[in-house]
Formats: sequence, C-alpha cells, structure tokens
Amino acid sequence: MKKHQLSHIFMTLALCAALTAALFLPVSAAAVSAAEAVSTLEALGLVRGTGNGFEPDRAPTRAEAAVMLLRLLGLERTALEAGISADCYYYDAGWADLYLGYARTVGLVKGISEGWFGSDRPISARDWATMVLRALGYREGQDFTWLSSLDKAEEIGLTHGEIDPEAPS
Repeated sequence: MKKHQLSHIFMTLALCAALTAALFLPVSAAAVSAAEAVSTLEALGLVRGTGNGFEPDRAPTRAEAAVMLLRLLGLERTALEAGISADCYYYDAGWADLYLGYARTVGLVKGISEGWFGSDRPISARDWATMVLRALGYREGQDFTWLSSLDKAEEIGLTHGEIDPEAPS
C-alpha cells in the first residue's frame, strides 16, 4: 500500500472518531458550540444544511449520516456519477436516492426493514458506529453485529467510553 493511501486511511479513521464523538455527545458550555461544530463540518464539505439551514440542535437523520459518511470517504461524486437509484430498495430514499443507492451497493448501509431505509429517523449511535465499521472494512455478522457495534468501536479505539448505548440519540 502506498504511503499516501495509508495517510488517507489514518485521516479517515481520525475524522470518523471525531465525528462519532461529536454526533452523540452533549456539548458542554466549555466545549465547542453547536454552531462552531456545524461551521467546521461545513468548511470540511461534510454538511450543507437544508431549506431550514443547519439545525444544529437536531440529531442528524439516517439519510444525512449516510451522505456525510460518503462525503467523509471522498465518495460523494462517485455516488452521484454512479447513478444507482435506491428507489428499488427503499421507498423512503427521497432526496438521498443516489447516495443511498450507492452506499447500499458498496455495503455501507442497510435498511431498517424490507423496503425502508428509515431516511428521516434520527441516526442512533449504534447505526453510525455500524456504518463507520463497514466503511473501515469490518464485516457485519463476522467481526461485529449491530448490537455489538459500539463495543467494537470501543475495542478498536474509535471511541473511548464516551458513548452511552442506552442514551437517546
């Protein structure tokens, strides 16, 4: 593997860890404000907002998280150019159709049930950890399960005990 590829992988791991923590930890008064966090994510090209702006006090949806993961991995353009519609898999793909079609095809996402992705549902810490672990090459069903995804994230150093699996997202 080439040196620049390794540095890209390490940078991706670091960003995934930071995003995992940022998505599911309450922001204290001494920490970075939600507006500052959103501004940083926007500057990195990971978020763009909606017709309502960025809504930093709202949990990201499953569709938004999948799109953000593709952007983090540098696959947004690839996903859009691939033109793989998720409509044949998910009735609720909506605006994220091409993103979800590609993410499903490459094994980054799965739906919540047959025909439904859960696009508008808030993403849970387990959902996000599962997507990130898949992106890192871990195999669901062999290396981890959805229920054990937070334990696996902890085991590999992606998290450090800061995520409460019982807390609402």
